[in-house]
Amino acid sequence: MEKKVKKKNSISSLIIFIKNNPRYRALFIMGAYFVFFAIVIAMFSPSNYQPKTPVIEDEVVDVLEKYKVLTNYNFQYQITYIENEDILISNYNGESLSETINIYDDNHQYLFENSILYQIVDESKEEVDNKIVLSSLNFTPNYIYDLIKDGKLESKTENYGINTLTKQYRIDLQGLVGLEDYDPISTLITTIEDDKSIREVIIMFEDSNMNKVEFNNIQEIMIKYLED
Repeated sequence: MEKKVKKKNSISSLIIFIKNNPRYRALFIMGAYFVFFAIVIAMFSPSNYQPKTPVIEDEVVDVLEKYKVLTNYNFQYQITYIENEDILISNYNGESLSETINIYDDNHQYLFENSILYQIVDESKEEVDNKIVLSSLNFTPNYIYDLIKDGKLESKTENYGINTLTKQYRIDLQGLVGLEDYDPISTLITTIEDDKSIREVIIMFEDSNMNKVEFNNIQEIMIKYLED
């Protein structure tokens, strides 16, 4: 007990001595700074520093690649076409289920199966030749993907208010088999996408003077893909 008291008194005396002696007080402060910086340097030396493990984000899948394999989906079609020199518009709702497509408007219901278009009448199938519907149904995600890959990206616009991206592609159809006798014509494909999927596709046609024209009597096809 007496030794502890003596030790405590010795420390107190030393502190008072250093405090009252400017020279030793300065040396004490310098020593304290030296110890502090030595500890800091030791903590961040290569042998002690452990870098943070980088966070590996999930691979971002291109929405166009996802669109290519889209088979089961609901959609809305708006087709602008020419009939007897009149410009007409038809609207359809539809459902794609792998090998078949169901499509209907206010008056008709169709089934597209094995490249044949049927009209459903009294719960039975009757083959019909509706060229406008047949031509529009050919624009499947896989077919549109192939056209885009053969085309050129002309513009890209970010729509900040609704967090979407609009892209427009131009595809020269003159080189395709069966179209050699046509006047030069291009397909314009506009896609509207978010960070997950392509939500809408607009297909139009232009001549060499960039005038809007019809192709197989169709002027424009608007396809909106509906969320499940």
